[in-house]
Amino acid sequence: MTKTKEKPTKNVEVFFTINDGYAKYLSVTLISILKNARQDEHYNFYILTSDISEENKSKLKAIKTKISYNIEFINIEKDLFNVVAESSQKHITKETNYRFLISSIKRS
Repeated sequence: MTKTKEKPTKNVEVFFTINDGYAKYLSVTLISILKNARQDEHYNFYILTSDISEENKSKLKAIKTKISYNIEFINIEKDLFNVVAESSQKHITKETNYRFLISSIKRS
């Protein structure tokens, strides 16, 4: 009898930088990613934020799916990017700058 080899789970690391105003858009993004993911993938979502409510955190963590995933909220000090010039485009938030921190965040 031949034993079939199970595929190892592939870890996929995804970072987002948002504030409370973008939480609903993030939920749509997460649902889309998970709906289109393969069964052998495990997603680790890291949310860099300084302004997200506990209610929105709970809603994001409550997304139901058959795909394995974790969400970790990483709090960023609000004043960290105060010296960066504001964008002339109103939709660009200070959280956009948090992406510059991703390479320095150590994941296990």
